[in-house]
Amino acid sequence: MTEFAADDRGEPVSFTAEDPSGATVTAERFRGKVLVVNFWYAECGPCRVEAADLREVSAATADTATFLGVNTRNSAASVDAFVRTFEIPYENVLDGQDSAGQLAFAARTAPNTTPSTLVLDPEGRVSARILGVVDPGTLTALIATAAS
Repeated sequence: MTEFAADDRGEPVSFTAEDPSGATVTAERFRGKVLVVNFWYAECGPCRVEAADLREVSAATADTATFLGVNTRNSAASVDAFVRTFEIPYENVLDGQDSAGQLAFAARTAPNTTPSTLVLDPEGRVSARILGVVDPGTLTALIATAAS
């Protein structure tokens, strides 16, 4: 886990991606609230393990944070099936074709493994990066730090 002090977070991250229905999703849409970005794919065992914890933390922090899943490999149908199976309540986008979502973060905090979770502050700057399965308590604390 890597955490960045407020004065060391760099510039806001900008990205554009498509959700499974083909609608465009941009980083700017999430400004003003903490954004938790989770990189995953359907066949990833650790991604399946952390799905319930992400669902619970997203519900518990809904007043402070918004969650966004970034699927790095699968088709829209596979993403929809995973979301239904694991009852994921937050939006997910596709990044398997060109990896533009991952590349948007590469200069500063590349998601070097799957799963990876990034916490962005309300200005859209990376506040923290978790490589591997998230711990719900740690993620909740990182969200609180990013919000302050």
